[in-house]
Amino acid sequence: VDITVVAPIETTNTPSVQDICVGGESEELIVTNTTGAGNVTYEWFSNTANTNTGGTPISGANSDTYTPPGPFDTVGIFYYYVVISDDAAGCFDIPSGVYTINVVADPTVTIDPTGPLEYCQDAIADPLTAIPNGGVGDVYTYEWYRVGSPDVLVGTDQTYTPLTGDVGVFSYYVVITQTASGCSNVSIPVEVTITLGPSITTQPVGDAVCIDGVTPPLTVAYQDGTGTPTYEWFLIPDTEPVGFDPTYQPPTDQAGVFSYYVVISFPGNGGCSDITSEIVDITVVAPIETTNTPSVQ
Repeated sequence: VDITVVAPIETTNTPSVQDICVGGESEELIVTNTTGAGNVTYEWFSNTANTNTGGTPISGANSDTYTPPGPFDTVGIFYYYVVISDDAAGCFDIPSGVYTINVVADPTVTIDPTGPLEYCQDAIADPLTAIPNGGVGDVYTYEWYRVGSPDVLVGTDQTYTPLTGDVGVFSYYVVITQTASGCSNVSIPVEVTITLGPSITTQPVGDAVCIDGVTPPLTVAYQDGTGTPTYEWFLIPDTEPVGFDPTYQPPTDQAGVFSYYVVISFPGNGGCSDITSEIVDITVVAPIETTNTPSVQ
């Protein structure tokens, strides 16, 4: 008769360490074994410590693979191991190494600038930049969406520059993802308002007046655009402004024809173009004087 003596069971796998995010799923845990004799059986255990003893048997987990049930909905570290047995004489139960699943919080993402933002039609908008943090590692993918019915994918880079060709109010958000299971998040939307470019609705009106007379102030008004406007009144041919308000009171202490116009500017990030009023004349004349010599008859 033959008596076969074999080496005891040895596990050949390298216990895995998985990093996933809350809401993620574990990969399949796999063990392989060599040698041993007789019928081989498996029993998987979960544990609260990084050790392959003292764990809790998992009901129904009796094969060479085991997939922990997911998704994992809490942050923490979860440990598993498997005990391999055979029924040959003199063979002992052999535990595998420890399988570790690290569950971390989802990554976060914000958008810079946070908004709300406002631009004139056809202006060059500021780029929106996704600022990610956390999760597993530092590699992220990006998907920018414009809110709608349905939402529209508009970009896949870390930055996105909103279009300004259409007038309206638009909202944008970014979705970040990582390769680790469950690692994704969505930013708070940024509101972007696109307005019509500014236009003048009330032009200044010219006048004629005697020296030191009082003429109505030159007045200008506009509509649309964005931001706080600035005003610069000019006297042709001067290049330095003579007034800085929506109205300008021209002086009348000298005779002549004086031509004025105003430039309205919109500083800031709105991208609105300057608008210029019509040129108007203020005519200042000397008072009437008689040139005859009174006669005595």
